[in-house]
Amino acid sequence: MALNIRNLSLKVVMHHMVTALKPGPFSDSLCKKPTTNLDELRKRGAKFMLLEELKELCAKAWAPQEDERKVDKSRPMPTIIPAHDKRIKSTSE
Repeated sequence: MALNIRNLSLKVVMHHMVTALKPGPFSDSLCKKPTTNLDELRKRGAKFMLLEELKELCAKAWAPQEDERKVDKSRPMPTIIPAHDKRIKSTSE
């Protein structure tokens, strides 16, 4: 159901739309630089939606796979000793 209001100011519409948004980067951006019309608001919203989708895609791509996260805890980790460590006596001495 839509409500028709005669002579509704665009500033009032924009104010109520922005204040109804949940807190986040998009609403912060709108508070810092308010939009002047609904088309600009739609374009900026679309950009932020693409950015969020790209972040999710990158997070999935960089997340370790299930098989890679499984570590065999029963096997001890190898100890790596640098060759220049003076505490270790060489067998050739």
